This record gives sequence, structure tokens and C-alpha cells, in this order.
Amino acid sequence: MPHASAHNPMRRLLAAFSAGVLLGALVVQTPGGPVLGASVAVAQERPSIAVVGVHGGGEEDDETLRQVSADIADGFRIAARFVVVDERALTERFLPARSQVLNAVFLGPAKDALQEGRIHYESARFDQAVEAFRRAESSLSGNLEFVQDQRLLLDIQLFLGLSYASMGAKDDAQEAFGEVVRLAPDRVLDTLEYPPKIVSLFDEVRESIVARDGATLKVTAAEGTRVHVDGRRVGEGSVIVSDLAPGFHVLLAESDGDGRQFVELLLKEGETRDVSVALSTLGLARAGETRFESSRSGLTRRLYEEVARVAGTDLVAVAAFDTDGNLKVALYSARSDTMSEGIEGSLKAAPAARSAYVKQLVERLALYADDSGAIKSERVSAAIPALLLGANPVLDDLLFGAPPAPVVATAAPPPAEEPARTRKQRKPVKPGAVIGVVLGILGAGGAATGIYFAVRPTPEPSGTLVITIP
Repeated sequence: MPHASAHNPMRRLLAAFSAGVLLGALVVQTPGGPVLGASVAVAQERPSIAVVGVHGGGEEDDETLRQVSADIADGFRIAARFVVVDERALTERFLPARSQVLNAVFLGPAKDALQEGRIHYESARFDQAVEAFRRAESSLSGNLEFVQDQRLLLDIQLFLGLSYASMGAKDDAQEAFGEVVRLAPDRVLDTLEYPPKIVSLFDEVRESIVARDGATLKVTAAEGTRVHVDGRRVGEGSVIVSDLAPGFHVLLAESDGDGRQFVELLLKEGETRDVSVALSTLGLARAGETRFESSRSGLTRRLYEEVARVAGTDLVAVAAFDTDGNLKVALYSARSDTMSEGIEGSLKAAPAARSAYVKQLVERLALYADDSGAIKSERVSAAIPALLLGANPVLDDLLFGAPPAPVVATAAPPPAEEPARTRKQRKPVKPGAVIGVVLGILGAGGAATGIYFAVRPTPEPSGTLVITIP
């Protein structure tokens, strides 16, 4: 049987086509023009960093804080070791994740303690369960303005009451069950799920509270303002909430871009209370108080862990002024889950010199991370920059700002009708900016076999393909 000829035209054609496709696949269109894909891959290996503003120390105005944030982003760009993601690029990523971030930062410890308590309760370790539920209750008490799901409040008090009842601590159980009824007067316990004695104790508490005259809350608010009472959303704008159990309640009114108002209320039996909502931009400040978080703050660490998660970056810049006007900048690495040492400097110089000085600080800080986005071992720190949570206008915009206005699509004019074409008519081919690879293989008899591959940055046709096979 004769061997296939090495000069077989079809085999030459297939070999040329495979080589051309491989080389064509390496050609990638970038904003700067077509380049080989290998170069792009190398460029994309640089770690990414999110710049989410600067926390003020109490004296700096928003304009100054925004400018320093821009200088920090420029400093990382000058360092040329990072892909910098700033506020404009982060807005779309944060908009659908706002509630998740706030829940994780402010309510995460309470949820963790609740889960721990339930595990102890299911294992009949009631003393340990009570301790965990009390921690959950304490953690939540300072962050009630971020509660937008009543189930967390109910579950903590319900399981606390169940644990006390299982221990025989009747008075403590009644107190916890009373909190459940205060939050949700319609709540009942099913005898198929709970022991009859516990159900009977709960019903006794519920009947004594429901028998009292309820209180009424009249809320006057602008249209579109979301209103929550005790973590339960009761409507938008002006609303009336009736049949509230006498006792402690919390009101949260909020509107994206306009701020929020948080009010604690102690309602008496049969009382009608009027509340006029006046929104203010509180940002991350709790209960309207802007206070420093210490260098060991778990809340600050959770905040920047969530920022890194939503931003999808390897690193996040953490920057804050102290009360003396000194700026401290550090790095949080999502890759290694570590914080870097901080670099600190005084920015009391003139604005022009200040920008240059900030960029120099950042260029030094950039050396604290390796090429993978992890903090270098000799630069890891257990401390976090002490900062004011509610004094970062960039981060507050990302978490509480008004969403961007929707883009209204307009109908495009109908395309002009093209004249009918005959079979012999063809569309003209415009030469364009293309990258071509011509692979030629000399064939038998001197005939040439050529294939023209093109990667076009525009959809316009840019060449003619001619194949000649002897």
C-alpha cells in the first residue's frame, strides 16, 4: 500500500489552517490595540486593589477626604504593581450587595452566637445555650438600626426562653417569651413541636400581654421612605401601625441617597404616638454617633473583609485620619486574610504638596504586598487603623447613596432600505485596521497555497480570502 505523499495538498491545507487558528487565538483585542494574548495574561496577573475612600478624623471636610482618596488611587497606579479599582468601578458591584454587607458587619456576631446557642440547645447544654443567646442579644442591642428582618430578634428571644424553661427558670423564661410576644403578638407555639408545659407557659405570657390595650404609632414620612418597626417593614411613606404591645420598640425610616432616622420608643398602654421623619445622612455611624473604632476592632475587620468580597479584589486600601490630622494607610489582603502594617504621615502641608506626599506614602505601602496580593510575612500586623466609621464619604456613597438613574432606552430609527441587489452585485469591501497572518506553503508544480487570517477590531470586512489548491 503506497504511503500518503508528504506533498498532499489537502494535508498541507489542514496543517496551515491549524497553525493559523492557533496564532490567531493568541491575538487579543485590547483598548490599546491588538496584542498577543500571552502579554495580556501577564498583565492580568497583577493583584487588584480596591480604594474605598478615607475615614476622617473629625476635622476634614468631604472634599478633602475625596481628594486624598483619589491621591491614594493615583499612588497605586504610579506604583504600577496593581490593577486599581476605584469608586466609579465599584458602584455597580455594591448596589445589589448593600444589605448583605451591612448584615455581615453589624449583625454577623449576633447570628454566629445564635447559631452556637442553637447547637447547645439541641444538645441539651442549656447553660451554654443561655450564655450564647445572651451574647447574641448583647451584640444586637447596639446595632438595632441595621435590623431589617424580625426573625433574628424573635429567634434569639424564643430560644432564650426555651432554654430557661428547660432549666426550670420560669421567671427568666417568661421574660424572654414576653419579648417574643411584644415583637409578634400573633406568634404561637405548636404542641407538635414543643413540650406541652413550655407551650402552656408561652400561652400564659401571651394572653396577659394581648389582653392589654395596644399602642398606635403614626409615622409621617416622605413618599418612598421605607419604614420598619422592630425589624419588620410596615410600608412606605406615611403609615399607621396599630396594636403594638406596650413596651420598647424601635423605628427605622430610610431612603437611598437621603439617609435614615432611627428612633427608640417606649410606648404605653393605649398610647398613640406621632413621629415625623427627618432623614439625615448618617452613613455607617450608629445611632447618629460618629465614634472611633479601636485598632483591635472586629467590626472594622469585618467591614473590610466584606468590601474585599464585594469588590472582588485581592487587596483593599484602609486609610484613616486621626484627631491630630495624621493619615495612616494600610492594606487588607483577602488572599491571605491579613492586615499589613500601616504607614503614617502628617498632611498639614499645602494641598499641592499634600497630594505628592500621599502618593509617596502609597508607593512605599505597595511594597508590603507580594505579586500574588498577599501581605508579606514580615509586614503582617494584628492591628487595624483606628478610624471613625461614619466619616468616609466614598464608602458611605457605596453603601447608602442613591442608585444611579436608569438609562432610558430610545428607539433607533429604522434602517434605510437597501436597493435590491442582483446576483452579480456584491457589497464593497473596506480595507480596515487588521492584523493578518499569511501562511504560505509551496506546493507541487510551484503552485502556492495561502490562507489569510484576520482579527478585526471593527466589524467591517477587511480583506479577501483566496485559496488556491493545485
